[in-house]
Amino acid sequence: MWGQWFGNISGSNSAFVTLNIDKDSPFSGVLLVHDFDESKPCFYADIRFNVDGSTLNAQVSNFRLPSYYITPNELKASLPQIANFVGSISTTNEITGNWQSNVETSGNLNLVRKDDIVLNKADASMTWSEFQSWSLQQKN
Repeated sequence: MWGQWFGNISGSNSAFVTLNIDKDSPFSGVLLVHDFDESKPCFYADIRFNVDGSTLNAQVSNFRLPSYYITPNELKASLPQIANFVGSISTTNEITGNWQSNVETSGNLNLVRKDDIVLNKADASMTWSEFQSWSLQQKN
């Protein structure tokens, strides 16, 4: 199950989801959820899996905000303490199923594992000071 999984949740929340599972810990990982509603915070959480054949059960806990939020206390109060997921994992590296949290949010989850990351060779070589100067000249 290890690798990077990308997809979305839908239901009471709609969000882009990234799941990272290390090779040496294939039944636990870190979940990043970035809500499509920009007024809601993105957050991280730990996830632990139980796999029985193609059936997948997972518990999500330790919800936390990225460190760049200025007022994390009021935002953190809106995060769940726990969420559960029940679904299936296919032979084509897809996870589908339903989730539910303790703050009365629920819905569907769809993830696809991406192993085919393409690495490109660097098109330039520069020192740190050259990089700093170059990056400050870049526009959005």
